[in-house]
Amino acid sequence: ALLLSVLAGPDSRDRRTRPGSALRFEQLISNEPSVRGLRIGVLRSDGTTEPLATPEVLAAWREGLTQLERAGAELIEIDWPEMNALRIVGSTIIAGEALAFHQPNLRTRFADYGEFLQQRILPVYAYATGAFIRAQQLRQILRQRANAIFDQVDLLSTPTIPHVAPPLGTIGSTALSIPFNLLGWPAITIPVGKTPENLPIGLQLVGKPWDEATVLRAAQVLEISLN
Repeated sequence: ALLLSVLAGPDSRDRRTRPGSALRFEQLISNEPSVRGLRIGVLRSDGTTEPLATPEVLAAWREGLTQLERAGAELIEIDWPEMNALRIVGSTIIAGEALAFHQPNLRTRFADYGEFLQQRILPVYAYATGAFIRAQQLRQILRQRANAIFDQVDLLSTPTIPHVAPPLGTIGSTALSIPFNLLGWPAITIPVGKTPENLPIGLQLVGKPWDEATVLRAAQVLEISLN
């Protein structure tokens, strides 16, 4: 909340910033934060046949949700089959942007790139002309459809990643975070437990556009309840 209050607001050097979007720290937190009456969507299905996460991650996530429910929030299970499409489109756009940025160095310093990044960027050369533009158009369509979720809930929750925190140098999954990166929705992760190996597990809260305050206040309630 403190960092956001510094970063948020219009910037004359960036035409994409929104006039009147400055936020003060005291707007984002509360001395007595509350989630009473807040509707929190609990993702049940993401459009695949796979579970959202491993059993230990799901158990910690559910415990975090229980804490929010005890604090007065209403939990509403949500099926969102288009989430998987958002992953695909998001990965396509990120890969295209990465290729545009790294292309000069790829020609002269290809061996300096790690195997993971090589495998992510090279397939973009096989994309048809205009694929990036079509992906951006599909992004807009999916965003308009996704906004309807907030007719049912005030916040959406998922595990942060499908597994426990990976060791340093290991690639973690973005399957549960990239859709919200693509949509531009505010999201936060809160630690809700640890494995026997002392690796942290996270709960993700996602809000509607321009509603960072609700996301942060719900996270504040959860943080307090778990401490």
